[in-house]
This record gives sequence, structure tokens and C-alpha cells, in this order.
Amino acid sequence: MISGKHYGEIAKELSSGDKEDKKLALDITRFVQNMPPLTTKHQDLVKSIKGNARDADNKKTKTQTKGIPNKDIEC
Repeated sequence: MISGKHYGEIAKELSSGDKEDKKLALDITRFVQNMPPLTTKHQDLVKSIKGNARDADNKKTKTQTKGIPNKDIEC
């Protein structure tokens, strides 16, 4: 896998070339700036577990309050 550092090294080399190489170096730099941050499988798993737990909590809260009228609504 090519990291942002490797792209930077490639862009640096291209920046000393001709007009087309310099344009490509600029395109590579923009590409790297817009890349999402790299995450490990562990980080992805933790995020997934936290999301599932949050979803379960939200579902539990909705189930517990189902059928209870809102105090702000006049009946």
C-alpha cells in the first residue's frame, strides 16, 4: 500500500520535472490532502462496536418511551 509519505516523495520528484510533471505533482498533492485518514482494523472494529452499542441504546430508549404521551402536547 502506498502511504501519504510515499505520494509526497513521488510528488517531490515530479516537481523538479517539466510542466506536465509539475502538474502531476500538484494533482498528487491535492489527492493526498483529500484522502481520509488511515485507520487500522482495530480502530474500525472499535468504531463499529461503539456504533452498534449506541444504536442498541437508542432502540432501547425508543421502546421504553413508546406509548408515553409527550408532556408538551395537550390531549
